[in-house]
Amino acid sequence: MGSYDDSRGKHGSLYMAGTFSSLDIPGGTAAIYANGINNDGQIVGFYTDSSGGTHGFLATVDMTPPVIIVSDSPATLWPPSGQLVIVTVSGTITDEPNGSGVQANSTAYRVMDESGQIQPSGSFILADGGYAFTVALQASRRGSDLDGRQYVITVSAKDITGNPGSASATVTVPHN
Repeated sequence: MGSYDDSRGKHGSLYMAGTFSSLDIPGGTAAIYANGINNDGQIVGFYTDSSGGTHGFLATVDMTPPVIIVSDSPATLWPPSGQLVIVTVSGTITDEPNGSGVQANSTAYRVMDESGQIQPSGSFILADGGYAFTVALQASRRGSDLDGRQYVITVSAKDITGNPGSASATVTVPHN
């Protein structure tokens, strides 16, 4: 919380998730001061207008992470022949209802198997809130692993305010 000056006047400022944002209040032409923020993202402060009048304000900052939905196909790899199988991962990422929007360059995925080994990982393109990409996973498992092998595919993104979100789907190579 704070304020800064530039050629247009004084502005409130907010530092959140590694990013500075301006806080401008309609009608606040001479000075804007942000005094505090609570856990719900409500900012309190005051501003002066062009006639010198002082007014309080309450503004709300997006503190809700994006909603991510993940599905995979196929969700089961069979038979466990050791072959690579193409798995399509698809879903949606939204920042609703009154969110700041999703950072387009923040979308990423990571595949990890049950032994903690990171498999494929990377970024993907979000188009109109939807996405789809493919990963190649090996249809193999240990014979002694009675619950089979599991790959966890985690999709993550940040909204414009910097709130991170993630969701996962599981692909299994069953024992039987």
